[in-house]
Amino acid sequence: MKNTLLFLFALLLMGTGCTSVEQMVLDQNEDNESTLPYDGHTPDETELICYYEDQIIFVGQSYYDGCNTHTCQYDGTIISTEIGCGSEITNLTTISGVVTVGKFTGTEMGCEFSEDAEVGDRLTCNNGTVNLGVTSNKYSSTIWLKDYICNAVEIFTKTTDGIDVSYEVSGCTSDMIPGNDYSLGGELEQKLNQWYMGVQQDEWWFSVN
Repeated sequence: MKNTLLFLFALLLMGTGCTSVEQMVLDQNEDNESTLPYDGHTPDETELICYYEDQIIFVGQSYYDGCNTHTCQYDGTIISTEIGCGSEITNLTTISGVVTVGKFTGTEMGCEFSEDAEVGDRLTCNNGTVNLGVTSNKYSSTIWLKDYICNAVEIFTKTTDGIDVSYEVSGCTSDMIPGNDYSLGGELEQKLNQWYMGVQQDEWWFSVN
């Protein structure tokens, strides 16, 4: 009889622990349901929960704050990426990373594959120029290089999911080669509310010394 009572008491304590954790999660969901990485799972009393600002993160799950990702570890700590975001990059006088291309301007022909085109087929489309930019996991977005361009031919490649767009480039400013790493000194500028292909966005531009 004594053993039975102890067993029932232990079950009662476990139920109370689970309920309190569940209620805490539900209360937090009511306050900020859209941003919680909550998948309906209710942890038992042996599971850990991490907190990042006002967010609950379950062990093994991550929370993305719009810039960096924060992952809850099994020891209760949080490991975060360290991407510079927003105002954190306003004072850069040097940038380094992989040079990429984008922001194509040129002819505007409508190009379509024939009905019998196969996956992997390529189609030469428009001619124009592309801007050069620098990408790095240190930055939240591409930093475009002011007055650094390449001549470009737009290439469509048929894929299983649709069309992949790429550019064959030549005559790049300062003989830069897209895909290579560069370190550059200069001055950073933010341009607000820029329009490109019907989308308004803020852009970072770097004037190279």
